[in-house]
Amino acid sequence: MENVQRAGETKLVMNSPYQFQIKNIKAKQFRLLANLILCLNGFVFMYAGIYANNKSTIIIGAITVSMAVVAVLYQKNWIIHNSMVVPVCIGWLNVGYWWVGIVMWPISLLAQIASNDKKIEFNSKEIKLASPFGKIFIWQELQNIVLKDGLLTLDFKNNKLLQTPILNELTEAETKQFNDFCNQQLATSN
Repeated sequence: MENVQRAGETKLVMNSPYQFQIKNIKAKQFRLLANLILCLNGFVFMYAGIYANNKSTIIIGAITVSMAVVAVLYQKNWIIHNSMVVPVCIGWLNVGYWWVGIVMWPISLLAQIASNDKKIEFNSKEIKLASPFGKIFIWQELQNIVLKDGLLTLDFKNNKLLQTPILNELTEAETKQFNDFCNQQLATSN
């Protein structure tokens, strides 16, 4: 952004769109659910191993369950979870249902992608929410947009409200520029 002065007035010109990192408030739930699904797989392996008297399947199940417990306790990253996917896939291959192991891999990957922080981008035409299943909002759908104290609020005309904390640290001047930009876009779209 740059300031352009013409005959005593200052006007903001936007070179690139505003882009903010927003916190994914459901990341913890996604990690927990993904780890619980893998833990459930471990219990299925132990049951199948006991039923079929297959010690290797019991061992794979015990490893999966113990790693799932560790992953739930240390939920900060996906390293433990990703290392659990391999024994689960091997376990399903060992049980004879190799296709379930193949399906587990992309499901685990989708859970990881869904738990990443998201981006929201504002430009003169639209607002893009970049997430695994991104959304695009047009300015005509919105009644008001306010960024205050690190909290971004989108107020829609259909009485929906989207509030999310942003991870970017902005100065008061940057916040004011963004709010002015949004007010200008809302005024021209209505």
